[in-house]
Amino acid sequence: VDFQPGLDSPIQICGDTPTPINPNGNPAYEYTWDPTTGLDLTNPWNPIATLNENMTYGVTVTDPASGCSFVGEVEVQIFPLINLEVTGDTTLCTASSLNLTATSDQSGTTFVWFDNPDLSGTPIGAGPEITVTPQGAVTYYVLATNGFCTDTASVTVNAFPINAILPPEVIICEPVTSTELTVVNLDPLQELTYVWSPANAVTPATGNATVLVNLNLADDFEVALENQYGCRDTLNSTVIVIDLAGTVTGVAVPDTIILGNSSTITVTGCAFCTYTWTVPSGTIVPPTGSVVVATPTEIGENIYTVTVSLSGCSASVSIPVFVIEAICDEDHIFLPNAFTPNGDGENDVLRLRSIFLDRLTDYELMIYNRWGQEIFRTQNVLDGWDGTFRGEELAPDVYGFYMRVRCPEGEELIQKGNITLLR
Repeated sequence: VDFQPGLDSPIQICGDTPTPINPNGNPAYEYTWDPTTGLDLTNPWNPIATLNENMTYGVTVTDPASGCSFVGEVEVQIFPLINLEVTGDTTLCTASSLNLTATSDQSGTTFVWFDNPDLSGTPIGAGPEITVTPQGAVTYYVLATNGFCTDTASVTVNAFPINAILPPEVIICEPVTSTELTVVNLDPLQELTYVWSPANAVTPATGNATVLVNLNLADDFEVALENQYGCRDTLNSTVIVIDLAGTVTGVAVPDTIILGNSSTITVTGCAFCTYTWTVPSGTIVPPTGSVVVATPTEIGENIYTVTVSLSGCSASVSIPVFVIEAICDEDHIFLPNAFTPNGDGENDVLRLRSIFLDRLTDYELMIYNRWGQEIFRTQNVLDGWDGTFRGEELAPDVYGFYMRVRCPEGEELIQKGNITLLR
């Protein structure tokens, strides 16, 4: 009779790993195992053992056909558990990388990492530590092997940093006392809470992505955000009100000039603005800037318009410069017919008057009393008579004058007449 009990011993298996321990068993025979600890005897000729320590089983094998039997032992030797553990941050609140670490208390263990539970495809890394950059909820899997046994473990990382924006700077180009600020949620699945500050300048201070801010109370604002994963962030915004129309002014000095002369135009109210000029005639130097020298070429009113710009805001200012001709007649060059040298600071000195006084040459002025006696003479257009003669104040009276001057275009103008001295 060919009776083959088919018992293999010793058998080596991995701890806590269901493993058949009699692969050469004959299903036609009867097998009785003692003890039955850790055995699945669904198929008694090749039971499945799940053990965490060494075990020796007594086995009785019987052939029902021949009546033959055999009593033997099967020694099951347990390889130590790998005891795989995986560590790493499970919540990531910044868009960054993190390290995942696998450990085992068995030396010589190797580790291979995957991003799918089937442990298939190309591994994403190998070794006890890898660096990953997760987005959203990602589960990583590691397969550990010590040459005989294997173990697997996984770790899920929730990478949900705050994904929202608030304009860091809001520029308003008109005088206002309030405006809206809005946090834009860039992730439709993200649930955010909002806490604004300063609370006394924001309505409402909590709960809303869009708020009304009071610019009379503050211009720097902050909102603290938190999502459903406990991640937090703080966004800041500064509101800048630029009222160029209300602050920028321009002036021309002098505002009335003779043809061929220049006027200095100064624009104030915005230190860091850019300036774009519209020139009615002639030139300006420099072509841009807050202070320019204008030399118009047209008689009459010349309107210089400057557009002042800052951070997207702009305003226009118009500055007139009136241009006259240097006409050589008594309407444009004259002496007042009376003056009051009484020391009150008004009209105390008799002087030649002209819009183009600085362009007159060959000037001569002589003043004499009613008896023809000369009491004042000058050849300087800037000099004036203070109503004295030889250091003494003269009495109120009517005095005669003779004036001769050469105009800018070369014409000579001679005037004679009377001047009344009043006190």
